Amino acid sequence: MKRYSNIDDWRIFRLVAQTGSIQRAADEMGVDASSISRTISSLEKSLQVALVDRHQRPFGLTNEGQVALAHCDKIIQEHDLMLEQLLSAPDAMKGTLRVGIPPAVLDNFLIGPLAKFHETYPELALDVIDWHSPLPISFVSPNGLMDVVCGYGPDPDSPNIVQIAYGAGWAIPCASPIYIKNHGYPDDPDELITHTGITFHSPMRKTITALTRNGLTKELHWDHEIQFYSAQAAKNATIIGSGIHSGIPTLHSYREFIVGGLKPVLPGWCTPPLELYIYVRPESLRLRRVRTFIRWFCDTMGKFHQDVDRQLEPVLKDFFKGTDWQPIKHRGNALASLLDQYEK
Repeated sequence: MKRYSNIDDWRIFRLVAQTGSIQRAADEMGVDASSISRTISSLEKSLQVALVDRHQRPFGLTNEGQVALAHCDKIIQEHDLMLEQLLSAPDAMKGTLRVGIPPAVLDNFLIGPLAKFHETYPELALDVIDWHSPLPISFVSPNGLMDVVCGYGPDPDSPNIVQIAYGAGWAIPCASPIYIKNHGYPDDPDELITHTGITFHSPMRKTITALTRNGLTKELHWDHEIQFYSAQAAKNATIIGSGIHSGIPTLHSYREFIVGGLKPVLPGWCTPPLELYIYVRPESLRLRRVRTFIRWFCDTMGKFHQDVDRQLEPVLKDFFKGTDWQPIKHRGNALASLLDQYEK
């Protein structure tokens, strides 16, 4: 068989193209870089065309490599989908389930629950990936097509996928008592011109650049700004008094609010609640194991959010005093109704 007919070789080529480096692809696969290099060379030899531009720095593909990448990506997806549908019975609670979960949610809340989920369904192979990809949603991963990915907000550019809104959460501007003692407590965004801002940039949700209170929106203008691309780093910088965070989700800050390590600032000023979404490939939703995981995930995360809302209710009431704030209602019934449609 010609090397260009080997689907696994094309998977390696795609991973090299996605990571932008033979070494990074080798590290991700846990093999020697020389093995990856030989695979790419064998592909090129069998095709009699160059796929990788070895003279370009940084790494790049040739024109033929770009063409190959565009087509092999679709071929691999269709191949994986074919095997999934042929090898797994729709009602079987076994096989592989690939899910993508934001790192902060996975690390801080779901490691233990996922272990218990696996104990309940030991024949189900869980493939869990740190997920922080932007919209529009892509289900492509180095390990194969994802079944379920989690994120924020609807994806208007992907009308053909199933999008499940399962809840919402507030992101509250805050600072540490240390910062407030040294720099004062701002009541209005106009006062931020004399303060240092902690800004978090994420591919999954928009950077906070403005806050709203009772229908009035004001843009944020800082004296100085420290930008982070890690949610944990931005939170830690806020805790040690480096500046004012424009909005940490309550799920990831409620403990600090309760013990006093962080204090809400700019009372009543915030962004609209972050909408929490699960995205699913329609063909995956026909599988019982996928529907079971979605129910479990939404139930588990719903309980976390409800517990956070309950513990933070006094803090939120005080923060939103004088506004039209209402507690967030979670959407368990709507979710159950949607999934029930696929049981029939």
